[in-house]
Amino acid sequence: MRILLIAPSQASLPLSAQEVEAVVNSGLYVKLLQSSVAQRDLVGELSVTGRTDVTGFATHGNSDGILLSNESLTQSAVGSIIRGSGVKLVFLNTCSSVSMATAIQNEANVDVICTITDVPDIDAYRTGAQFAAKLFQTSEFRKSYELSKPGRNSTY
Repeated sequence: MRILLIAPSQASLPLSAQEVEAVVNSGLYVKLLQSSVAQRDLVGELSVTGRTDVTGFATHGNSDGILLSNESLTQSAVGSIIRGSGVKLVFLNTCSSVSMATAIQNEANVDVICTITDVPDIDAYRTGAQFAAKLFQTSEFRKSYELSKPGRNSTY
């Protein structure tokens, strides 16, 4: 399973680095875009169809977009970048990403795991780390999600 993990440095997300470490050490094949990340980096990685199975975002987000290092990705930009890439799953480990998930599904027709509301950094870290570990063990998106989602499923 080939994962593209987008995790621009965010001082307000101190556990993001630990989430990245857990995903990288999960046993999955991970291509990491970290520190300074721009839209052109995503376009470069996802422009070749079939290179990536899962694209994950570990950063800030809201209904308007996903925060990279010095710019935001709008819903239409993410849909355009994902469409035709061969990505099978997008994991939005950002806050309040339901409208972004809907836009991605409508534009690119891929599975999406997203947050329903704002998510505490510790919950995002734990969910991302556990999802990667379970995906390595099972190779199944739905089963991995079910095994890693927070209790009572009120945030994802």
